[in-house]
Parts: sequence; structure tokens; C-alpha cells
Amino acid sequence: MQLATFEEYQQAKNQIIYGTEFKEYSTLENGQIRKQYATIENGTFYEVTDTDTHITEFWSDKYPNSRYYNDSIPENDVYIFGFMPAKQTNLNTFYITLSNGITIDITKNPEHNGSIWAWKINTQIFSNDQYAEQYLKKTITEKLTRNRIIYHKKNEVPNICGIEGVACRNPGRCNSALCSHCPIAEKFFADRDNVKLIYSF
Repeated sequence: MQLATFEEYQQAKNQIIYGTEFKEYSTLENGQIRKQYATIENGTFYEVTDTDTHITEFWSDKYPNSRYYNDSIPENDVYIFGFMPAKQTNLNTFYITLSNGITIDITKNPEHNGSIWAWKINTQIFSNDQYAEQYLKKTITEKLTRNRIIYHKKNEVPNICGIEGVACRNPGRCNSALCSHCPIAEKFFADRDNVKLIYSF
């Protein structure tokens, strides 16, 4: 196998999955994280990561010759998702710095509650690249504009939570099913993230 950089790994993956729909399959077997990214147009991208050595072998249907990169080899400048410039700090941890000086922390293959996940963006955990990339783009937009666009009208507080939420079931957490689309929860998270809420309708 030929040694590759993290950037070359990302480029190889994007040659298969970027700009097209794909399904991600992931298993953890004998200390190895095995992933497949299946597309209709471009075939499948494969990767196998050893959790002890941090070595990832990768190949695809289009380019069957496997290569590998080693997370234990530090690289200063890399690209997240193939196009976002980032700094690699240690093994599988990175950060990006926006034009206004705000930084966003990124972890590849984080462990959470006994499972290996695809990405961690700040404190949020994601099971696949697509969701992580969408969330990262949304976070970048909010950090640069200080605005959070809500794509529905401002709803009423659930009746069970009382008038204006005086009987809120999850005060200071807003993490239950009742909190979905609740204006109190939306304001709580906006204040936490230091952004302004803007309702589209």
C-alpha cells in the first residue's frame, strides 16, 4: 500500500461521494471501523480504520489500489470534507478558523457512549459525513453572520408547559421531544450560541 496524506484521503473520498447522494454503512469489528459510502453513479468508497494504530486503509470501485494514512503522523494544514482549510492538532483532532477569528473544533471518529461516531463538531456528534458537513456549514454561517434562520413560523409554547413556559418540563436543558420547535427552546439555544433568531415566516 502507498502512504497518503489526510488531504489525499479526503480528495479520494470526494471523487466518489461529493455532489451525489450516497448511503453510509459502518461497523465496528475486532478493533476496526469498517465503512462503505455507496453511490449509484460513482460506485462505492471503502475505508478500514484500526482503532489502536489510527491507520486508515482506503480504496474505491473506481480506484481499487488501496492507500493508507496514519492519524499519528501530524500534519499542520489539511482540508476537512475536501475544501475547508483546517489545522490538525493531534491524531484525529482539527480546528478551523473563520475570517472573524472564531474557531470551530472538529474530531474524526470520536468515541461517545461506547460507540465510534463519524465526526464531532464542537459538542455535536454525527453518524455520517453528510450530516456533519451540513451542520458545519450551518455553524460557519451563524458564526459569521450572528444570525440563526428558523425555517418555520414562531410557534406557541406547548400547553403542558404552562403560559409562556412557566411549567417547563426541561428548564435550562430544552432537550425533550416537547422542545422541538418550541420558541423558548429556540431562544435558549440561540442565547447559548450567541446568535440572533430570525423566523422566516
